[in-house]
Amino acid sequence: MDELIIIFMLVAIAAYWWDSASAYEKAYQAARQACEEGGVQLLDDTLERTKIRLCRHERGYMHFCREYEFEFSSDGEVRYAGHLKLSGQRLQHIEMDPYRT
Repeated sequence: MDELIIIFMLVAIAAYWWDSASAYEKAYQAARQACEEGGVQLLDDTLERTKIRLCRHERGYMHFCREYEFEFSSDGEVRYAGHLKLSGQRLQHIEMDPYRT
């Protein structure tokens, strides 16, 4: 019985890791695309997950909602902040601070 619990825990950890890696990749691609469309540079090529919580989907099931922050620059000198939200694997919202062109 103990082995079954350990196996279940390992599978749950692996599933969470896989889901998190996939969500990060989707968030990264969305931030990169927003920066390209805005004609700015995504700095450090990284995002920072700032919040994760369980939320309910429109159809009623539970999934993770994640929020990420990233930095970008329009002139290479000043850093600006961007924020995005994922609901499950879907982009809900992306917001970028006003920047100088």
